[in-house]
Amino acid sequence: MPSPRRARRLDLRAHHLLCLHGFRGLGYSPEFVTNMQQVVEALSRDAVRVEVGLGPDVICQPCPHLVDRPQCADPAGTARDRLVLATLEVSPGTVKPWREWQERVAGRISPARLTEICEDCSWFPAGSCRAGLEALRKTKTRRQHKCEQTRQR
Repeated sequence: MPSPRRARRLDLRAHHLLCLHGFRGLGYSPEFVTNMQQVVEALSRDAVRVEVGLGPDVICQPCPHLVDRPQCADPAGTARDRLVLATLEVSPGTVKPWREWQERVAGRISPARLTEICEDCSWFPAGSCRAGLEALRKTKTRRQHKCEQTRQR
């Protein structure tokens, strides 16, 4: 997998489309946190395209649960991936610019749906993902409002 700092395209497991918005500098290890920060920075560049899929991705590389196995130790992660793909109405392997993924998530993942998808995740009780999704949805609403005002002029 390419380093998230240099990639023009990143492969992400589908449920990480939700996790990224709630990242607040916490993780399984310092290496995991550093890697996640690099992924977030890479995605802030407009040229980055994201391919969604199932299973471990660039974010998972430093996860201590993958040390001795290529598959995620938590089968619920793949189940979450499938739920996100279904909710976003896309197939594994779909590639889009990061901004389009953000808009799709904001438009199709409600707070209630986030709870259904992620309630069994150990990170969910911290509330960061919900806060990240709410901020993303507000940004989308502001962007839509601004576009409507521009069109009315």
